Amino acid sequence: MSLSEVAIKRLKDLAGDATALVFVEEKPVGSAFFIADDLLLTCAHVATQSAVTIQLVGGQPCPADVIATDPSDLALLRCHRAEGEPPTCVVMDRTLHPGYCFVAGFPREDDKPPAQEVFDVRVHPRVDMSGGDQVLEIEAGKVVTWGMSGGPVVSKESGAVIGIIRESKDPTDALGGGAIPVSRAAAVFERVARLLAEPVPGMIPWRDALGRDRWQQLGKRSWDVDQHIDLRVGGRRNRWLISLVQGAGPGLDRTGLDLGEGVAEAIFHWAQRRHTRGVDEVALLGRLLASAIFPQNVAQHLRVATHADSIVVCLHVERGNDLADIPWELAAVPGEKGRFLAADPQFRFVRVQEDAPVTPFAPKTPASLTVLAVVAQPGHWDFPEVHGVRDLDPYVWPDAAKMSARLSDAIRDNGFKADVPPSLRYSDVRNALAFNADHDRPYEVLHYMGTGLWGQDGKAYIAFVDAEGGASWEDVSNVLDTASRNGVRLVVLELMLPPVGRNYQPLTLRALGDVVGGSVNAAVITNLPVHPLQCHAFNDKFYQELTSGGSVAAAVQLARNKVMYDKPVEDAAGFGWFTVVTGPQSDVSLVSRPPRDPTMSGARQLAAADRGGDTSGEPPASGNGDVLHR
Repeated sequence: MSLSEVAIKRLKDLAGDATALVFVEEKPVGSAFFIADDLLLTCAHVATQSAVTIQLVGGQPCPADVIATDPSDLALLRCHRAEGEPPTCVVMDRTLHPGYCFVAGFPREDDKPPAQEVFDVRVHPRVDMSGGDQVLEIEAGKVVTWGMSGGPVVSKESGAVIGIIRESKDPTDALGGGAIPVSRAAAVFERVARLLAEPVPGMIPWRDALGRDRWQQLGKRSWDVDQHIDLRVGGRRNRWLISLVQGAGPGLDRTGLDLGEGVAEAIFHWAQRRHTRGVDEVALLGRLLASAIFPQNVAQHLRVATHADSIVVCLHVERGNDLADIPWELAAVPGEKGRFLAADPQFRFVRVQEDAPVTPFAPKTPASLTVLAVVAQPGHWDFPEVHGVRDLDPYVWPDAAKMSARLSDAIRDNGFKADVPPSLRYSDVRNALAFNADHDRPYEVLHYMGTGLWGQDGKAYIAFVDAEGGASWEDVSNVLDTASRNGVRLVVLELMLPPVGRNYQPLTLRALGDVVGGSVNAAVITNLPVHPLQCHAFNDKFYQELTSGGSVAAAVQLARNKVMYDKPVEDAAGFGWFTVVTGPQSDVSLVSRPPRDPTMSGARQLAAADRGGDTSGEPPASGNGDVLHR
């Protein structure tokens, strides 16, 4: 069944927006269309030189390089756009639907300047003797003429681009022509094949015009279009190297705003001071970190990505590097006041342990997931008074029983099971993990609230409670190893301020080492000691969001957002102390996603596709017709 007339009209407008005129040596020669924000597909006989110029209707000429060609008369162009709105990108599909389509291009007429046309055609596929799609025939009735080569053919049934115009039966008569099927472009260009499965932000207007049902009929995994940005941080404390893992050019050696070698050192000292932070100082640090982590080439990539439904920023820090201890979660969104990468609903800010060997996990329902909730706070400890920036009355520090009850409520109120161990000795917690695993009902989550310290022996420890109610300490690596060998999928370590008179050196991500591996697919960790009230606010929202079937990273992001705005403790930096770490798969989910309401609009709620002058020497794909170039 064809699309509605309203949808077809919208798609015709978008096809025009996505289709560019190609110039060679300042002469208009054909058409090309955007398939990604910097990538266009066209015919090789159009792009006859290594560098061409492209121009969208109403836009400025833009240089482009021919980055790949194929004997089937296909070419990929990479354009060098100035900053600004990304172009509309088409949505492609391999399936050839015979019948009504429309095409876009720049048919040339003598003595007239180039102009774009979008018009209806009828098509049918021509199949070769092996059963493959040889050509998409454009039936007689329309003049397919010079200048249209490289333009898209859009099916009115699927709403997707299914071919690339290549030839004409007669450029001066209404005898139709031929197009190269998208399936052939996907077979020769890996990037085209990837774009068929992995939508990019520029496709969102086309997706919205199609609607949810048509979009999913094209085999798209979900309605939401995410953009992944992988950043690698290396170097040393006083000077670091930031690079875009995808290869958007070499990284830039930077220190903050290049104000001097002391900027990073100042950030370290600021982060490790134990006091509540005001809005202004967090905003200043956010801008400094944004400048440090986003060199110009990366910032441009981020501006394009902001048109996606959500942007996943994955931070890769070298193993053992003390740059892991910088509070990158406090980095601002470049150029945006009051928006932070780790708390803005459009983003997912994740630290990635890229070489972690993890075990795949099939998400379950909340009712089938059990959390082992461990709150370890020795009874004789007294805790420091914490005041807000306005020197209000100190925040109440709850006792262990109240903390445990509040954590259990956050878990159970959102449909999960919660087990509280009767004893908080490490041996009993360890035995509980092993017992459940032995009986084939492992705990999927280990949630620990307590105190940590970095020992003088260089090891990381967390507190448990001994038989007399005092503190006992266990190497974190032993705890993580026990969890990873007994089926735990998510570890939450909420490390709170030390008791009065104990100036413990706080645990950092560098001290904790590898927190993901084995069965553990993700970890949520406080990278600086926090107050229990901050944990309670975070946990309420975190477990609420997990029930929706979203990723752990998404749940952490929205929980950090709640901490930022609710300020359970008046600390403007409080949201930034909660960190999420995953293995190579950053979109780890524990809960299966429930069926979606087809009327909903997706993750967008969170932020609110004559041989003439053909000198290639290759025969036409169908064995007849004129290549549209002269």
